[in-house]
Amino acid sequence: MLKLLLVTLLSAALVQCCEKQSFQNVKIKASKYFSSKNESNDIQLETLTGCIEPNEELKNALSITIENQQVPVLYSGSVQDMPWLHELILNANNIEKIEPGAFLNLKTMATISLERNKITTIPEGVFNGMEIKRLLLSDNLISKIDPGAFDNMPELNRIDLDNNKLQVWNADWFKNTPNIILLSVRNNQIKELPADAFKNIKGSDKPFKTKTTIFLGGNEIEAIDKNAFRGIKDLQMLDLDKNHIATIDANVFSGMKTIKTLLLAGNKIKCLSDSILDSLPVTEMTNLENNPLDCVCLKSMQNWSKKHNGNLKTYIRKIECMQERIKNVLDSVKQPKFE
Repeated sequence: MLKLLLVTLLSAALVQCCEKQSFQNVKIKASKYFSSKNESNDIQLETLTGCIEPNEELKNALSITIENQQVPVLYSGSVQDMPWLHELILNANNIEKIEPGAFLNLKTMATISLERNKITTIPEGVFNGMEIKRLLLSDNLISKIDPGAFDNMPELNRIDLDNNKLQVWNADWFKNTPNIILLSVRNNQIKELPADAFKNIKGSDKPFKTKTTIFLGGNEIEAIDKNAFRGIKDLQMLDLDKNHIATIDANVFSGMKTIKTLLLAGNKIKCLSDSILDSLPVTEMTNLENNPLDCVCLKSMQNWSKKHNGNLKTYIRKIECMQERIKNVLDSVKQPKFE
């Protein structure tokens, strides 16, 4: 009778621990080593029902991968109390929703990958307080991120939001998340960058810190507030390729003292005046390819670049302008035809 009571109490505790089952008979790969290709290092557990928790099979796992399964919702407590787990890969599982508290008490977690799912919203309470270093959310359907969704993540240094549906950039994201050195938000639908857009992107405060890289290529950015990049420190690369930028405020890039690469290719820029060029940081490369640069202005820009030892990449447009000049000369000397 006592044995039956203990079993009943244990079952009740497990139900409470994993009240809703996120994983229903899904294939799982767990390993005691990082990225191990040696099957002898795998933990012998082929399928999982319930939640990821430190049971006898999984308690020593360092890496867990569940891919190409059906996991519509990550309920609260989906992954919890794993003492050694460093890497969690949940890619391509048709995940649509993540509840606050889905990841609980994961002290050693470094990487969470949720790529190629159908996530639409990142609510506050999912990742806050976690000490993960890498958060990979590319190739989802994310159109909404709560203002505090990425706050208080002290070790986060890389976040990937490529290929989602974001239309608005919120300058209040990333409060108390001071160590981001790679922010990638390519191929979304962002229309403008507001004032102080990256005020919380401070760059790493670690010794021998790496400078920050921001990827915003492939959006729909038309407007950049003149103070969009105010306060950002230690930026080494800014990618604004393939947007809809036509005009640039004279001082928008003026505070970037450490930038080495500025990518503006594939926009709608017709001219950069001397005042704008004078405000540009000295870079190893400023790429302006595939812009409809006015040929007269381009000549002025090239003269400025030579004078200031700048590196404006405009080779294709330079050739096109040369061809236009040759054509104009040939047209001007063409003899009239007589009948």
